[in-house]
This record gives sequence, structure tokens and C-alpha cells, in this order.
Amino acid sequence: MLKSWRFWAFVLGAAVVLYCVLKVYGCQNRVQLARSGAWSETIDLPAGQRLISASWQDDGIEYLMRGRAANDPPQNSTLILKRQGVAFDGKAEFRER
Repeated sequence: MLKSWRFWAFVLGAAVVLYCVLKVYGCQNRVQLARSGAWSETIDLPAGQRLISASWQDDGIEYLMRGRAANDPPQNSTLILKRQGVAFDGKAEFRER
């Protein structure tokens, strides 16, 4: 016997809400993982862009880019998060194309 459409709408709605909560929690938890030393990320910069500066923020990494001259070779940069008394907490690698 099939359940009513309201039951299936509730199940689908609950699944969507659970998925959204887990996605938001995962995004917010990324910096905490970096600070615990269990996280690293590689960020590919858009073609023709050069990394100027990068910093850790409460909700992620902020970085500033500028255009790269045609004769400048691409560079790779690494941002390492360190806390006092801890050798390595987290790492972000920036790759220029």
C-alpha cells in the first residue's frame, strides 16, 4: 500500500534540509580543519593572473590577484597557517596558469 503524497513530500523535504545543513556545516568547518592540521587545499588561479597576497579569515581564505604580463612565468605560492607552539596547522597552495 502506498503512503500518501504528504508523507513522501515530508521525506523529500527532510532529505533536502539535511543535505543543506551538512553542506553549510562542511563549508564552515573547513577553517577549523585547517587550524587542526588536517586540511590543505590547492587553488588554481585563473589564467593570466598573479597572486598578490593571501590571508586566513574566520570563514575561509581571502586572496588578491592582478593581471600577469605575458612574459612573466607562472609561480606557485603556499600559505601556511601557524599558531603559537604548533609547527603546522593548515596549508593552501596557489597555482598560476
